[in-house]
Amino acid sequence: MWGTIFGITTHADKYLLKWEAEHRLASERWRNVARAELAAQGTVPNETTMRAWKARKDAEARAMDDVPAVASPVLEELKKAKEGASS
Repeated sequence: MWGTIFGITTHADKYLLKWEAEHRLASERWRNVARAELAAQGTVPNETTMRAWKARKDAEARAMDDVPAVASPVLEELKKAKEGASS
């Protein structure tokens, strides 16, 4: 009986740690994009503005019935403008 409980606990812990690592990576990705985009717009990227940014992006994705994109249209526009200015 104790071997079974130990196995269940060990495996549950293993899968929980795996889920937490994946969740942390996904959170880190959107936060990096939010920081870059908000800074490019001249906004201070604090926790409140990043959450508002994510809510806006998620609402746009739901409206388009698509998965939330990691790419930022604002950053893409800035890159195109920079390439155009340097040519």
